[in-house]
Amino acid sequence: MKKLIVFLLPLVLIFGCSRDAVNDENVILKKAKVPIPMKGVICMTEKEGVERMPVWFPGTETPVPGVSMSREAWLSGHLTLCGKLGEESSMTGIYAYLDMEAYGEGRIVLNALYTARIFAANGDFIDLNSPIVIEKIGDERYITGTVTLTGGSGNYENITGEGVLNGIIPCWDISGQYMFPR
Repeated sequence: MKKLIVFLLPLVLIFGCSRDAVNDENVILKKAKVPIPMKGVICMTEKEGVERMPVWFPGTETPVPGVSMSREAWLSGHLTLCGKLGEESSMTGIYAYLDMEAYGEGRIVLNALYTARIFAANGDFIDLNSPIVIEKIGDERYITGTVTLTGGSGNYENITGEGVLNGIIPCWDISGQYMFPR
């Protein structure tokens, strides 16, 4: 009987006490209220059947002829913060305008503000705001900007954070940090 207990005890400790190390680390960091690194790649797919967002001349109510942006898009990809993005992740355009200084230099540069809701696999979500700049060079559309995490649900309740993004549309890299202040 002693031999059986001695044999089973290590198995119980190994299998009975194992946990997901990533979740344990996040719980410890969440309680510590310290910044946690965030990295990932996000890609967009424009929603079909949604009217595109006009791009405005700054300070006017005049749209730039023939220039528009995605008003709504689905998001896919991966973030260290939440893993693979849930398929209901999306972004919505708030406004967009033409950079007149760049236009005067012969460049097409658009400034825009988007909001997004990123879903994790378990259904919890993260809300964010993202002011972006898109510059068209040849056939490519280069995107740069910032990301500000503004809250969420479930595991992401009270989350805050910020980061930067850059890439070539339809995909971009994100890096930054987040934390749970409360």
